[in-house]
Amino acid sequence: MALFVLAAITTLGNAYAYEDTCSDESCSLILTSLEKIQKNIASLTPVLDLIGELPVYAATSCQQIAYLRKYAPSGLYWIQSNKGPAHVFCDMNNQQCGGGVWTRIADIDMSSPRSTCPRGLKTVTSPKRSCQKTVETGGSSAFFHTYGIPYSKVCGKVIAYQKSTPDAFEPYHKNQHFTVDKCYADGVLLSYGSPREHIWTFAATTDSFHQNRASGCPCGNGAYHGTIPSFVGHDYFCETAVHNERYQYGRIYTENFLWDGTGHGTFPHGCEGTRNPWFMKEFAYGINSDIELRICMDQDWKNEDVLLEKVYLYVQ
Repeated sequence: MALFVLAAITTLGNAYAYEDTCSDESCSLILTSLEKIQKNIASLTPVLDLIGELPVYAATSCQQIAYLRKYAPSGLYWIQSNKGPAHVFCDMNNQQCGGGVWTRIADIDMSSPRSTCPRGLKTVTSPKRSCQKTVETGGSSAFFHTYGIPYSKVCGKVIAYQKSTPDAFEPYHKNQHFTVDKCYADGVLLSYGSPREHIWTFAATTDSFHQNRASGCPCGNGAYHGTIPSFVGHDYFCETAVHNERYQYGRIYTENFLWDGTGHGTFPHGCEGTRNPWFMKEFAYGINSDIELRICMDQDWKNEDVLLEKVYLYVQ
């Protein structure tokens, strides 16, 4: 109703702008109609202010809330999902993702005692509270709902602890028939759909001394001996939490984080310096599938693992 009235005002307003071409009678009718619509709009203003505030006033998207309520702040709102009204966080100007309105689909910070791991991963409390895969070897998945609303951009950040000796893209280097459906890297793999389509890869490597091997991170020096899957391209971060020393078998490195942009690795070019830990992937088409996060390792827990501390994901 509100959108219909707004459209009517625009139409009649245009007609009124050209009153010198209408007869006295028609101009009078237009003026009367405009006055009635303006009164109706005034009475509808409180309704517009409620868009997204209650399930009965669920918006079609965060973008619609921002459009109808120009000064609406970032926060929790109700939007109409493919499973009914859903309470979601709308970031009205997400600077980490380049600005604009974004819908948050993942907000995990295991350093907070109130946070819980998503279904498909298990909570561990020692040596750091974090999320771990549920299988010894292979991958464990968690799914984040996108509410059936089309999106063409995904933005986010993943921060984790390293255990022992993950081997980055070496699983793919050894098995180049692997598709995105396989555990092609040691780390965290983001995808959507079935069969899976690649979004982003967070690869973890053993230590800074392994950079030139197939188990390391390519550093732009031409000496890397591994293979990056073509379906990954440049859409990956690769890093180690083991700085200026060789790895220790079975150790969990809690002093440094993976994929925080300050360690030794590739983002995706170069090895040194501070980098933005946020990724952003843009597609040339609309998607409405949920996003899958997999923790993948081709060896057992004692040999290699990553423990998630933070996961933030947004779609637009």
